Amino acid sequence: MRTGLTFDDRTFRRGMKQARVKMFSAGEEAAGLVLIQVLNDTYMDPPTVPYLEGFLRSSSAIHIEWCLTDTGGNHGYQLGGHAEVTDLPLDPDEILGIISFNQPYATRLHEHPEFNFSEPGAGGKFLEHKIKFNEDFYQVLLAKIIRRRFRQ
Repeated sequence: MRTGLTFDDRTFRRGMKQARVKMFSAGEEAAGLVLIQVLNDTYMDPPTVPYLEGFLRSSSAIHIEWCLTDTGGNHGYQLGGHAEVTDLPLDPDEILGIISFNQPYATRLHEHPEFNFSEPGAGGKFLEHKIKFNEDFYQVLLAKIIRRRFRQ
């Protein structure tokens, strides 16, 4: 039995595609801004990034989807070069954000909280600690930024 009813879903599909593009764009922006907050927290809240002459702090970088978005001491959201880390695959349904420090001793200082740092408040696990203990705050911040972007 046939009916005379037809359904054209092209407009719906086009709208869904546009929404996906907008959501991914908002997610990239939000991820970049949240990682800037994480990096700022590593400078301000103990345990902080160790600081002797400033080389480690100034070597920081944030990459979103392999594109450089921020560098140490320059906390603006800008696009630029590409990350050197190449062993992480890109998943089309996820947004990859990386905070890195480009000094040969960065990992050693991060992974050894038992070191006796000369700066008060400095310590190992300076990045891991922020993500672990502030995860809920960062998730809320991410959602607020995405929600604000969709209201524009």
